[in-house]
Amino acid sequence: MSEYGIWNGSKIIARFCAPMKVVSNVPVFLADSMTLKRSVVKRTTQRWEIETALEPLVTGAEDLFLDIATKGHHTSSLVTVPQLISVRARCTAKTANDYVIKAVGTLNSSTITLSLNVTNGLLPKGTFFKFAGIDKVYVTTADRTGNGTVSIFPPLREAVSQALQIFYREDVVMPVYYDTDTMTGMAFTDGILMDLGVVKLVEKLA
Repeated sequence: MSEYGIWNGSKIIARFCAPMKVVSNVPVFLADSMTLKRSVVKRTTQRWEIETALEPLVTGAEDLFLDIATKGHHTSSLVTVPQLISVRARCTAKTANDYVIKAVGTLNSSTITLSLNVTNGLLPKGTFFKFAGIDKVYVTTADRTGNGTVSIFPPLREAVSQALQIFYREDVVMPVYYDTDTMTGMAFTDGILMDLGVVKLVEKLA
């Protein structure tokens, strides 16, 4: 997989394009006192939200239309999570079967322990990744070359007691909901190109 966009399990049916935002939503409650001292309470929950334009479509528009119309705001879809260009350029950790990266970590931990087969490639900070069999998407907050511990965000939502393969680069598939502001139908430019403008996709949390 070498593109970022809405994924139907076998192909990209709508590519992401600018303008695009990837937002970390962490609920925070703020209150200012009469002396303007600020009190801040941060919740431990977190989800990723993507606001993006979609490439206008002629061929294949029916795939996107059906995905949005049938799933609406109540059934999850899949997206491939966009990586930062600078991160992708620095990443030398390989993804072939001979170079699988596995990791373990404890519940609520902000670090995981990586074990690499054969390679000592770099997994840069800012790399989005997920564990095999677990939907939640995380991001590395420090560089890691070869085996060892790396810091992540958010803290692990569940323990990973046995080494699981991690997916990164273009292989991070995240379940999302179309947000309530996204139209569940068709919109056309010039009567030919299907163009929904900016859509918002929110990570589905277990």
